Formats: sequence, structure tokens, C-alpha cells
Amino acid sequence: VKQFQSENGLYPSGVVNQETSYTLLRKGFPVYVFTPHSYYGTLGWGARSDTVTTLQIGAKALFPQWYSAGIDWLYGSKSAAFVKAFQKSKGLSESGTIDEATAQQLRQAGIPISLVAVADPKPIYLRSTLWRGAWNDDVLQVQRALVKKFPQYAQFQPDGGFGAKTEAAVKAVQRANGIYPDGGVGPKTTELFRKNGIEAGMFNSAKSTTALNHGVWNSAVTTLQQGLRKYFPESFPCWPDGGFGAKTEAGVKAVQKHFGLPETGFVDKATADQLRSLGVPLTISAPPEELNQTLNTPLGQWQWNSRVMALQKILKYYFPAQTPYTPDGGYGVGSKAGMIKVQNLLQINPTGAFDQETAAKLQEYGIPLSYK
Repeated sequence: VKQFQSENGLYPSGVVNQETSYTLLRKGFPVYVFTPHSYYGTLGWGARSDTVTTLQIGAKALFPQWYSAGIDWLYGSKSAAFVKAFQKSKGLSESGTIDEATAQQLRQAGIPISLVAVADPKPIYLRSTLWRGAWNDDVLQVQRALVKKFPQYAQFQPDGGFGAKTEAAVKAVQRANGIYPDGGVGPKTTELFRKNGIEAGMFNSAKSTTALNHGVWNSAVTTLQQGLRKYFPESFPCWPDGGFGAKTEAGVKAVQKHFGLPETGFVDKATADQLRSLGVPLTISAPPEELNQTLNTPLGQWQWNSRVMALQKILKYYFPAQTPYTPDGGYGVGSKAGMIKVQNLLQINPTGAFDQETAAKLQEYGIPLSYK
């Protein structure tokens, strides 16, 4: 055995291990040695692994009627054909891919391979490119994405540490998909993840001079939704689209409940500050100073004074989508139309005037204004 190993470039241990048996098989000697191997994820087309070698050796030894091909470490069409035949014989779905049920039947048949389950990745949104040396939840989710979608390059247990194995897997994936293999996870790599069904991307850094509420449609809402998807995915089960609707409001309320803020459903400075503490690059300006001013009721069309100006600024801050005017202190047609839109949103009588019902409802809605 030592002589054979030496002549064939193997370490002359004198022990017939799997590597030696593989060489013997290539030389025409029917010597099969099974070495138990585990595979992270689902074993299927394109996989390159010692687990595949064990599968092929077992197929050739135990099921020669279904597998007479070589042993080459690569899960190709002939390996898939064997697995389909094996699955059919066991009454399993003939997918040609080895899942846990198939792996269990293979083990019972004498082929010692097992699968290690890896959790699905959570939505991945990054503020900057991830590099080797990082150790955080972002790395953990990237590792899960690699194992789930590119298991032929990523055979390791995700642990949140961006080490040599993770970097090697990233580079291999990048090479295979025409991306410069720098080993970092940035815009192009996250785009590749998206194309393969993994929600991933780079955060849009955004700043808004107004609160975010129903009807707003801009990049700040996209950033908000990216943050909701990353940190509160159960409360916002949608892909970011930049439009603030009922589902975004529900996600915002979940954030506010988590941080002990009033559950208003709109994103003001206080809510944005808490999101930013998590890592969401969203900045909302402070509300106008006029918020501290006591407003008279009623205020209506054709009035022109500082109270109207204060009301316009307050509504402009909290309801930017409903108030497409420039505050000027004059309660004209635009101000009335904006007030009607706000009242419809609040589900109260759309009088178009700032009356006591409207003022009370705005307070109830979470806007800390004072009125008399």
C-alpha cells in the first residue's frame, strides 16, 4: 500500500483511506472506502465537495446498476441521475437533489453522508462594504446567504465572523459571476444575492426636513423601509418601494412600541433618532418652533396672520404629502385643500377649517400642539 501511495503522489501512510481508494478505483481496483462527510445546505447540482466523493463511491459500490461513472468530486448530471433513481426506489420526490429525507435514506443504505441545516438569511442591508475581520450579524446573514445559494463555494457553519473561509467563498462566488474578486461584500455582491432570491442591498443614506407619513414617496421612505426589513421584518413583510402606506405605518408603530415612543405611525425626529441608533442612516429634522405656540380655533379660509403661518408649518412638517403649498401665513385655497386632505386622513369631517375637532384629533394622532 505504501508503495502504491508513493507511486501515485499520495502520503505513504500504509492505510487505505478514502483518498487512496479513490485512486485505486481509477486504476481499476474495486476498493471502496467510505468516509462520513457532512454538507452544509442542500446537496445538488454544481456542488464540489468530499461529500460528493463519498456519495459517488457509495453509488458505485452499492448501486452499480444506477451509477457506473467516475468519481470526480463534482455533482453533475450523472450524480443527479443516480439520486433520482435512488429517490424513485424509496418513494421520494425525484428532484435529483439531496435533502434531509434523501440523506437519511442514503445513510440507511450505507452511504454515510449527512446534511447540516442552515437558517435562512434575514434581509441584508449594509451601510458599507463588509470586509474580512468584521464580526457582526451582517456577516452572519451573508454567510447564511452564501451557504443557501452558493453551497458549492461555501461549506462552513455560519458564525458571524468574516474569516478566511468566508472571504474565499465570497471571492469564488464573485469570480463565477463576473465580479472582480476583491472578497468584500458590497453593492455588486448584494445585487447578485438579490438576483438569486436573497433580499439584500446597500442602505440609502437619507435626510428629510419633514416627518414621514402617509402618501410620502421618496428615498427617505426607502431608507426607512430598509431599516424595517432588517430590524423588524415580522412587522413589515414587504420589499422596500419608497411609498409610505398602511404597511409601512404598521412597521413604524412596531418600532415605536419597541422603543417606548407614542405609537403615532409617522416618523418624526424622535423615531428617526432611535432607528439611527440601530444603524439605519435616516435623519429627520426637528419639528418647527411654532409647535410650542398655542393656536386659536377656528382658523379658516381668507385669514392671514401668524397663527395661520404656525399651523401651515406644523401641518407641512407632519403631513408633507397632504400639504403641497409653501407656508405664507395666508389661509387660501391651497391651505383649505390641504386641510381637507389631512382631515380625510384623520377620518374626521372634512370642513377645510382648523376647528376644535381637528385640533383634538391631531393631538390624539400624536402631534403635541396646543390650541384654544
